Amino acid sequence: MDNIFQISLRDFKINTIIGILEFERKNKQNIIIDIDILYRNIEILDYSLIHSLIIDIFNKNQFYYIEDALDFVLDSIKSNFKYLISIDISIKKLNIFDDCIASVSKKINLENLL
Repeated sequence: MDNIFQISLRDFKINTIIGILEFERKNKQNIIIDIDILYRNIEILDYSLIHSLIIDIFNKNQFYYIEDALDFVLDSIKSNFKYLISIDISIKKLNIFDDCIASVSKKINLENLL
């Protein structure tokens, strides 16, 4: 029987261009990413590689919608790592409202792909 583990990155702060408003297209803003990856320990999943991949994505790309950024990150992780069971990710925009944090999340189940 395989062991199942979860890697989490919490409060992962990235400064990037994301959004549709004029000021969001001109100025980088801080976002927070929280991600949980459930995987089978057939092969060690190196969290530093996931961390680097996410940084690389936001350094090389600009997104209009959080949903597009989420899908891009999910597709990149799926194509670069094996034995994944599920990925749960959220992106929070910290500076849109004064009284709350805007967030979009997505969870995908990959277990049927193993």
